[in-house]
Amino acid sequence: MLSALATASIETAIAAAIASPSKPLTSRLRAHYIATLQWLKRHQPQPTATNLEQVRGYLEAFHHLCQLEQWELAYTLLEAQLETPTQETLHNQLGTWGYSSERIELYEALLGQLLPDQEALLLDGLGHTHHALGRYQEVFECCQRYAAIAQILDEPVRWMRYRGLLGITHHALGNYAEAIAHHQARLDLSQSLGQLEEEMNALGDLGIAHYSLGAYTEARTCHERQLTLSCQIGNKVQKGQALGSLGHVCDAMGQASEAITFYEQHLALARTIGDRLGECGSLSGLGNVYKNQNRYEEALTVYQAALAIARDIHHRRSEGIILSNLMGVHSEQGNYEQAYEVGLSSLAIARETQNRGAEARTLHSLGLILKAVQAYEEALHCLATALDTFEAIGDIHGRGCGLLNNFWVQLCISSEMPI
Repeated sequence: MLSALATASIETAIAAAIASPSKPLTSRLRAHYIATLQWLKRHQPQPTATNLEQVRGYLEAFHHLCQLEQWELAYTLLEAQLETPTQETLHNQLGTWGYSSERIELYEALLGQLLPDQEALLLDGLGHTHHALGRYQEVFECCQRYAAIAQILDEPVRWMRYRGLLGITHHALGNYAEAIAHHQARLDLSQSLGQLEEEMNALGDLGIAHYSLGAYTEARTCHERQLTLSCQIGNKVQKGQALGSLGHVCDAMGQASEAITFYEQHLALARTIGDRLGECGSLSGLGNVYKNQNRYEEALTVYQAALAIARDIHHRRSEGIILSNLMGVHSEQGNYEQAYEVGLSSLAIARETQNRGAEARTLHSLGLILKAVQAYEEALHCLATALDTFEAIGDIHGRGCGLLNNFWVQLCISSEMPI
């Protein structure tokens, strides 16, 4: 799966290290060198092998190189481009496939062993992987180390990547204004330097932040530009993300047919390139459109498929969002007990991952379920807590819904009071 040139260069370097070792070549060290070559040359996965098995030989070779303290060679393998539909490097391809724990192992094995520019790449990848798993404290720890290295390197691209990582993490925590500030700064810098790849990434993240605040027109503008740049550059993963984001925006703006078209395009592309998180997102998006059209059985089918993927790749943030969507379907069908139980699971994940926006939306939905079964005091508590969070994170749309539903529940309570 690696290009023949990349494999040959690594094998040549290993042969040279064996011929002229930097320190006495013990039987243990020789065994590691031989094992590295065998994994690179002889590992032949079956045609039906999983994506992880397809690259097992490279991962095993990587770990043997680390045992040999051949850090530069291990890094070269990490950064080697794979012959896959997305043409990504080994570590980025693992991220696209959803193999987060394996990706983290690679980064942690090399941290502290390489030059600053290489260390920055490792921290960038490690931070994004922790973000995917909802480990935001770990992301901020990566950012602290990242900033120190970016200060040493003083390279604009590193500052842009650092800003982007901070931005998506603040967004995940519901700090939308801070997220927008980081993404806008990244966008401005990328445009001033003509860095199209960074501009594309910044536009995608900025659009998502605007969407979370209900600024759908601004979000659509960002994602349309993101889509244009992704096609221009040939980045299929970003193209899929832009299509999915446009689906979200169109759905929020009541343009159901357009939303379905975008989601179906995203789904087809995600399956073609093996982007499991993208597949999960597009299925979840389709479920949202079906739910809004009262096509509940279709919504349940795609939500369950999306939930299975989210759990398989251990993407807790997506799992929580999908559970919240499932709660909505069960509630619309009048299955309030089931909706409430699913909602509690979603709320637990939102709190675990410190996703304040998701927590507020889930609490609001739980409040509406309790209102439907006339548990007004409990409903008011949920709705009031949700309203406080909406106000804290600056979600104008959420605040409006919260105020309205708080009013109606208080009215229900007052009407039940004896005169």
